[in-house]
Amino acid sequence: MQLFKGLGMAIAATAAAFAMMPSASAAAQADTMSAPPAPAAVNCDWNPTKSTTGVSLTTTKEISLRYGPAASCPFIGWDDMDVPTLLWAVCKYRNPDSGNTWYYTDPNEASWARGWIYSGNVKVGSGTIPSC
Repeated sequence: MQLFKGLGMAIAATAAAFAMMPSASAAAQADTMSAPPAPAAVNCDWNPTKSTTGVSLTTTKEISLRYGPAASCPFIGWDDMDVPTLLWAVCKYRNPDSGNTWYYTDPNEASWARGWIYSGNVKVGSGTIPSC
């Protein structure tokens, strides 16, 4: 009698363990759920067609401009700009992946081409910078 009682408890415990496991169809559904969409690729060759505005930017760090509004975009040129270097804000862009604001700038010096700079590397003068 004791053997059957122990066997009955083992069967009940096994049944309870199986009851807590997800069914095969639930596991199959979980495997077929789509992954979230990948973020859009950053455009590292973006030159907005806006005219220069009257808002000045002054570099606070020796740095080069970038080809696009993201840290993953390559730098323009070989040398960094000195501190302070005067730039003119053409427009601004908030990168949706990082949340960082970038300025498309027109340097005051003829030796630098237009390009992008992270807002944390410049001091912004007064005025409103339009969005790109």
